[in-house]
Amino acid sequence: MKYKPVFCAVFLLVCIACALLWLKHDLPQHLNSTTVQQIQKNLNDAGNFTFAVLGDSMDNPEKFRCILAAAAAQAPAFIVHAGDITRFGSAREFAGPVAILRACPVPVVVIPGNHDLETEKGRFFEQVFGPLDFYFQAGSFRFICINNVDDVLDGSFIRLPEGDAPQELEGLVAGKAPVCIVMHQPPATAAITEHVSVPVTAPLAALLQKHGPGIRAILCGHIHGYAATELEGVPVIISGGAGAPLQDNKGAGFVRRFNFVLVSVRGRSISHTVHFVD
Repeated sequence: MKYKPVFCAVFLLVCIACALLWLKHDLPQHLNSTTVQQIQKNLNDAGNFTFAVLGDSMDNPEKFRCILAAAAAQAPAFIVHAGDITRFGSAREFAGPVAILRACPVPVVVIPGNHDLETEKGRFFEQVFGPLDFYFQAGSFRFICINNVDDVLDGSFIRLPEGDAPQELEGLVAGKAPVCIVMHQPPATAAITEHVSVPVTAPLAALLQKHGPGIRAILCGHIHGYAATELEGVPVIISGGAGAPLQDNKGAGFVRRFNFVLVSVRGRSISHTVHFVD
C-alpha cells in the first residue's frame, strides 16, 4: 500500500503527457499557407478587390462569429485577423477559433498577437498558423505580416505559400508592388499614444520616410476598438474590436465599439470604411 501514492502520481503524469501529445497532434498545421493558396487562386493578379480587417477576438466566440459573418457578408476576397485570437496561446484554446474560421466562407489569414504568444513563445500558434513573420501576394498588393509583439521590426520573412529564401523587411518594401504592412501592435502616432508599440515607431517611421510611396497602409489590432490615424503620411488603421472586451482610449478619433474594416483596393490606391457591429 505504501507504493500507492507514487503509482497514482506516475499515472497522473502519464495521463497529462498523453493529453498533451494528443492536443499537439490534433491541431491543424500551417493554416495560413493553405489560406494564401486559396486567396491567390481566387484573385490571380487582380488589381481591384476588397478585403476585410478585424482583430482581438479572444474571450467572446459568439461576438467573433457574429463579426466574422458580418465581414464575410460584404463578400471580400479575404479577411485579415490582426492577432489575439486566443487569450493565452495554449494548445487547447485553438480548437474553438479554428472551427469558427473553418465555417467562414471567406479565407482568413491570421497574424500573431501578444496573447497568442504567451504560452511557450507562441509554439502552438506557429504550429496552427505557420511562421510568425511572413508575406504573401494578393492581387497586385504585397502583404507583409510582422510579429512586433516583442517591440521589434527585425525578422526574416517567409513567403507564403512556403518557398524561396527568407527575405528581410527592407528588401520587401523596396519592390515594385504596393505594400500593406500588417502588425498587431500599432505604432505611436500624433493621435494615438496609448497601448501602442513605442519602440517600433522610430524604425517604422524611418522605413516609411524611405519607402513611403510604396507602402499604402499599416493595418493593426491590439487596441480594442477602432481608430484611423497616420504615420509619416501613411494611413494607420486599427481594428481591434472583434470580440475582446472593449477598451477606453484617450486617442483622438478612437471609437470604443465592436467593428471590422472593409478595405477597397483600386490599382495602387486603397480606401477603407469601418463597419460597427453592436
